[in-house]
Amino acid sequence: MNVNNIEYKLLNVKELAEELGVSRRTILNWHQAGVIPSKINFRRTIRFSLTDVLETLEDKAGKLHREKNK
Repeated sequence: MNVNNIEYKLLNVKELAEELGVSRRTILNWHQAGVIPSKINFRRTIRFSLTDVLETLEDKAGKLHREKNK
């Protein structure tokens, strides 16, 4: 997925899960583990920048790929 073509918007847990094709529990687990960045965490409301999350996941995937191929 090309992150340069995605407009900047904030998504809730459900919306982000749908965009990424994973469960809401996965999003919450990733958030709690610090795998993905959040923008707003206020009174049980978490919002994520789709662009930031995709960039982070692509970066992590690239690092894993490079480490695996050493």
